[in-house]
Amino acid sequence: MAKRVVIADDEPLAARQMRFELERGGYEVIGVARTGTEAVDMCVLHHPDFVLMDIKMPDMDGFVATGRIMSQCPTPVVIVTGDPGRVEGAEEAGAVGYVVKPLTLEKFSAVVKSARERFTRMMSGEAEGGGGQQEGEGQGG
Repeated sequence: MAKRVVIADDEPLAARQMRFELERGGYEVIGVARTGTEAVDMCVLHHPDFVLMDIKMPDMDGFVATGRIMSQCPTPVVIVTGDPGRVEGAEEAGAVGYVVKPLTLEKFSAVVKSARERFTRMMSGEAEGGGGQQEGEGQGG
C-alpha cells in the first residue's frame, strides 16, 4: 500500500514538482493545499501518512499549520523550504524534519525514515536526546 501524502505549498510549480517526484517513487498524493488552513483541513479529513509543509503560505504559515495538525490529528510533518535558515521554529511547532527545495525523491526518501522514527518517539513521549532537525539535503544532492 502506497504511503499517502498531503503537500502544502502555495506555489503551483513547486507543488507540481513535489507531486511528480513523490508519485514517481510510489507515494500517493491525496491532496495539495494552497493555504495553511487547507492543509489542516485535509489532514483532519484524510489522515495522511506524511505532510510536506511549506513555511510561507497565505492565511497561516507552515509552523502554525503544523502546530494545529499536531494538536488535531498528529501526523509526521516535514518542512519544505528554499531557505534552510528559516527552519528555526519547526521543531517547536511539531515538525519532524525538513528538506530543502527543490524536493527530489532522493531527499524525501532520506528524511522519511528518520522523520517516522522521530514522530514515533514524540508520540510515545520519549526524550529526543540531542535532537535537532533531520534533513535530506546533502543526501545525494
